[in-house]
Amino acid sequence: DRLASLTDRRIDAGADTPTLVSLLVDKARQRRERGDLEGVIAALDECLELDPHHFAALKELVDTHRGAEDWQSAAEALIRIARLKRSVEEQSWAFTQLAEIYDVHLQDLSRAEASLRQVAKLAPTHLETLDRLASVLSRENKALEAARLLEELIRRTTGETELRDYRIR
Repeated sequence: DRLASLTDRRIDAGADTPTLVSLLVDKARQRRERGDLEGVIAALDECLELDPHHFAALKELVDTHRGAEDWQSAAEALIRIARLKRSVEEQSWAFTQLAEIYDVHLQDLSRAEASLRQVAKLAPTHLETLDRLASVLSRENKALEAARLLEELIRRTTGETELRDYRIR
């Protein structure tokens, strides 16, 4: 609590934007350690008001909303990360996480499909993404598209177990 108090006083004293942003991220992490999810979100919101493109703060926000099982808010934070146009790996990560949330938690298959298609554009050789996309397409009753993807997976796969799995579907 003493560290949290010192951090609050330092923020109240003011500083340049990068310093304040860093302090607010620290404050959010301190609040997380104390189990204060509302305090975490408030600190991150304040941080993102100062720097709306701060990757670490956005990622903390995603993690916080996931921990609270607030899937819609987690998806919104991931969309903000995806719009940052950072590295291919970070964008792929964001769209993969979005696909999982839309598929598993929000049951929005069309958005899960769109997210997976974006990952496939960013990383066309990532077979796991194509496999997940085929699964989503099957559940959307897009059997022909799913079958084409599975055929593509069969062509690209060298492992016997994966080949069998793709052929069975």
